[in-house]
Amino acid sequence: MSEAMIEGFRLSPQQQHVWSLQSADANTPYRAQGTILIEGPIDPTRLLAALTDVIERYEILRTTFQYLQGMALPLQMVAEPSALAMPFYDLAKDGASAAGELQN
Repeated sequence: MSEAMIEGFRLSPQQQHVWSLQSADANTPYRAQGTILIEGPIDPTRLLAALTDVIERYEILRTTFQYLQGMALPLQMVAEPSALAMPFYDLAKDGASAAGELQN
């Protein structure tokens, strides 16, 4: 019987530190996120295509930490590109209800 090969990379010292902080308190996620204000008309299809292109081009945007049984620390694993699902909210039409959805 052949064994499955797992491809991954060791964590850097900085990543190990973040992992240890996250492991100590699972209720405090350590992640980066941001918000972009776009003023004026936008074509959601073109925006989604551009973001998909960037995610396909840069592996770091598809990298996750995978904890495998028997290992002290997780591995960095790069996922294959996949379809991006992104909701769009038109705040110009009904800002109050859209803002409420964004809070959830």
